[in-house]
Amino acid sequence: MNPRIKDILLWIGLLSLGAAVGVLILLRDVEYGFGTVTFGKVPEFTLEDSQGRNISLQDFSHKVWIGSFIHSDCEDDRKCENLNEITTSLFEELNKESGVELVSISMQLNQELYPASPKHTGWTFLTGSGEKIKKLVKGCYQTPELTTPFNTLYFLVDQNSIIRGYYDSQNIKDVKKLIRDSKKLV
Repeated sequence: MNPRIKDILLWIGLLSLGAAVGVLILLRDVEYGFGTVTFGKVPEFTLEDSQGRNISLQDFSHKVWIGSFIHSDCEDDRKCENLNEITTSLFEELNKESGVELVSISMQLNQELYPASPKHTGWTFLTGSGEKIKKLVKGCYQTPELTTPFNTLYFLVDQNSIIRGYYDSQNIKDVKKLIRDSKKLV
């Protein structure tokens, strides 16, 4: 066989092998939500916490956190009530893990539902104007179609403010995966 043809076949084989490995890595990342598959960076924001302090994205740098957009009043809204109950359970589970924080964002905080207290260390409640919240929702979920800032999705954010995955709070498998994935990032 001609040495030139041999070299060409060798290079084709190596390139094919490299492409196959790349595809396998991408498929693995899609399955586990880590690696090359990410969902963009959380947009810059400055909101107010439940104690009236300004909190910005920089306050969460070098931290793993789970974000959600909540209603301030869940009366007669079962999905909203479920989200709040599951977030409380997440807090209790993840509070044992140092480095994972919860961030709940709403246009208006109900102090009865979300009190500022030492027992909530590691769970930050943020509020801001409707315009600021809607801009943050669009940036976090990368969609212009959302008409309300409330939804049932959590988003997992790594130490570099990169969104690593979305998880449906109404799906117990997603919530368990969120817990596993957040622990992997710490």
